[in-house]
Amino acid sequence: MKKAFMAFAALIFALTGWLYVDEQTRLTLFHSNGFISSGTALGISIGADQMATREQIRQKGMKFQRAQFGGTCFFQEVSKEYEVDVFFVESWHGGMVCLVSKDSQVRQLIWAFQPVSL
Repeated sequence: MKKAFMAFAALIFALTGWLYVDEQTRLTLFHSNGFISSGTALGISIGADQMATREQIRQKGMKFQRAQFGGTCFFQEVSKEYEVDVFFVESWHGGMVCLVSKDSQVRQLIWAFQPVSL
């Protein structure tokens, strides 16, 4: 009975911790590579203004690396008609985030987190 209670308490503790961990950490630990073309991830909404979103990413501590038209971001191919802003993640999460835009509007967000160490 005591072991069952301890297991239950540990599960509740883990679930509660999950609620208080930021989205970037959750993605780093459980979905380190991914992309969205609709909705929201990392506080960034598809359809938002490109320049405002660039600033939002910088405020999260990510360093702007370069802008290019088309190419690849980690594992995702992007057509030359889209602008790709590449940011390096310099926190313990490591990796990169790419903002894909067309006509100054965010169309896709791609991320690849590679933690330095856990």
